[in-house]
Amino acid sequence: GQIYPELKRLEEDGLVEGEDQPNGGRNRRVYRLTAAGREALRDWLLGSTVTIELRDESLLRLFFADALPHDEALMLLEGRKRGHEEYLEVLRAIQALPGGPDPTYVDLVLRWGIDFNEWGARWCQEQLERLRSEKTTA
Repeated sequence: GQIYPELKRLEEDGLVEGEDQPNGGRNRRVYRLTAAGREALRDWLLGSTVTIELRDESLLRLFFADALPHDEALMLLEGRKRGHEEYLEVLRAIQALPGGPDPTYVDLVLRWGIDFNEWGARWCQEQLERLRSEKTTA
């Protein structure tokens, strides 16, 4: 929901140019960088400020899961694991698309997503096993 308002703002600022290119019955607008947009992109890419922001409602729910009975709390962790596995399927499908290799750094980000979600699914499984065994020995 953020992309289209941001594209509109960039167009108003003269950083991108949009052109309507209807595709069948669908409205479609194609954007390209202007010279000013290319310079702003370069400045941003080489800038010294880097923000890493992670907003993860699933992790927040796990943080408060002690408020639930043990079995229901485990369901939250199982749901998180399924989420990683489903996202992994999507990313692997993207990776398998025909058409030749992606640009180097597009591929790098795709690989990060695959590695992150493989790790996330594995971590969830390990924690499920640990929490289940702690419950049975308690």
